[in-house]
Amino acid sequence: MEWLQTFFDRFAEAFRWFYILQPWEQAIRVRAGRWIVKHEGGMHFKIPYIDYIFKQNCRLRITDVPNQSVTTLDDHTITFAGALRYKVRDVVPLYTKLHMAEDTINTYIQGILTQKLAWSSYDDCEPEKLMSHVNHEMIGQLKEWGLADCKFILTDFAKVKTYRFITGDLNKWRENALQTDEAEE
Repeated sequence: MEWLQTFFDRFAEAFRWFYILQPWEQAIRVRAGRWIVKHEGGMHFKIPYIDYIFKQNCRLRITDVPNQSVTTLDDHTITFAGALRYKVRDVVPLYTKLHMAEDTINTYIQGILTQKLAWSSYDDCEPEKLMSHVNHEMIGQLKEWGLADCKFILTDFAKVKTYRFITGDLNKWRENALQTDEAEE
């Protein structure tokens, strides 16, 4: 019986000549695949089968920037993760310039951090400096994509030994142990 309700709901939706946006939403209406119009909260007219509506919530959001490990200029490894706070200021550039916006933004932030870390020495990699660098570098690009109130923070930051360094230390330990054993004989 649920399928019948779904059928009638979809049928009625196909002939609806208006749509409603909440005060915290924006939308773009694409008419005939060609003309784009931005709409803010309220009731708006649409032509069924001709207009496509893309709604976007514009409230503050936070997205995780996933873990990543980077080797510095002097062959030390740093692992980091972060979070990015932002709002959608303008839905038009967000939809016309980005595909899968959250993934694109995360990758962009990771790229900024990776570039900075890869061209820095181990001693120059301090969390405060890195956050400041990312916030300075990203602000212009994110505004161009229609985002505002952007701020990046590191949630995880570690200067770590990698497996190759640990195995290198073990090999040194084994060599020292073998030399000690040979000296005792």
